[in-house]
Amino acid sequence: MSAIKPAHWLLLIHQLPPKPDYFRVKIWRRLQGLGAVAVKNSVYVLPRSDPAVEDLRWVQR
Repeated sequence: MSAIKPAHWLLLIHQLPPKPDYFRVKIWRRLQGLGAVAVKNSVYVLPRSDPAVEDLRWVQR
């Protein structure tokens, strides 16, 4: 039996204003492009990697 390596995940919980719409869509598209999965509204997860951390820092700005 082989050992299972634990996975590390990044979790993003955001709170964006409802307007302007384009801003929410821009963030949503970027997260989709990163491979993030929506768990609930405003909650996304994706596997941890150095590029993913860098991209989430972009989203954070």
